[in-house]
Amino acid sequence: MKIIFTADTHFGSAFRGENTSVRNGELISAFRSMCRYALDGGAKAVLMGGDIFDTPYPSHELQASFISVLKEFEVLKFIMIAGNHDPLYECAVYSHLPANAYVFPAELTAYEFDGLRIY
Repeated sequence: MKIIFTADTHFGSAFRGENTSVRNGELISAFRSMCRYALDGGAKAVLMGGDIFDTPYPSHELQASFISVLKEFEVLKFIMIAGNHDPLYECAVYSHLPANAYVFPAELTAYEFDGLRIY
């Protein structure tokens, strides 16, 4: 089984001298391209290792853009862990993910997908 791994996407990060809205659009576009690469390459899942967002309070627009990409690639499974920038119980987006997305809880738990067990 092919799995694509990414980490530290930091959606919502502010860069000095750059338009944050434009930069967020670029980050979401790059994420969409990575998902297309995963799909075209035959991957079944995208493993996202922490700090998906740069803040526990991403804008509603940014959350909607992120969730839109997850839904667009509904044949992929997105398996995520929250990071120190976007803690699980503070970052609202984790409470309303689509069916093809899973975020690990705070306690050690296994997640099984197509016969693969991930901790």
